[in-house]
Amino acid sequence: MPLPQTQPSSPLSDGDVLLVKAWVFAIALAFLLLGIQMILSIVVLYIFMAQGISLPKSKLALSFVTITMFFVSLSSLVMNIEDIIIQIPLLGYNPPNLGDIGPLITELEISINSLNRLNYVLGDIIVVWRAWVLFPQRLTAKIALSICLMGSFGAFVDTGLLVKRVMKDPFDTAGGDTDVILLAVPLILTNLTATTLIGFKAW
Repeated sequence: MPLPQTQPSSPLSDGDVLLVKAWVFAIALAFLLLGIQMILSIVVLYIFMAQGISLPKSKLALSFVTITMFFVSLSSLVMNIEDIIIQIPLLGYNPPNLGDIGPLITELEISINSLNRLNYVLGDIIVVWRAWVLFPQRLTAKIALSICLMGSFGAFVDTGLLVKRVMKDPFDTAGGDTDVILLAVPLILTNLTATTLIGFKAW
């Protein structure tokens, strides 16, 4: 019995071409940034290892966080590529049933955004730690850094809101202006405060 013929996909529309270009650019940029992060991570670990076998606990902790951030970034990139591969057939002439792949897209979107937010918080922890050790006797500076770091942990609150949104709509990852502010402002404020304190100490 002959198999039913499936009509091949027609040429992509202008909107589809723009979407594919955006995917290619996003993945290329992600690979570039991951390569830079890998080089910096190797340099940091090499500097620590060159100082001797026995490392202080602070440097061991920093090495662990550095390695963790790299693998978190790598995992996020792999999931992004998988997410794009899954969504490509949706542009075809005979797209798959969204109900079949919708749960997988939802899981990937939640995982990708959760990993990204984890990286943001880990980065803020490193910046705050660098500023913290420069002010061992300044209670005011430590209080300010602690408050900022607590605000950065609001990224996990945003993750909860993200999960709630994505469970309703797998493609609603950005959220509204309030969600963007909730995520961005504490992270920027923490980096600005810590960098200002480090610059003040260096000056």
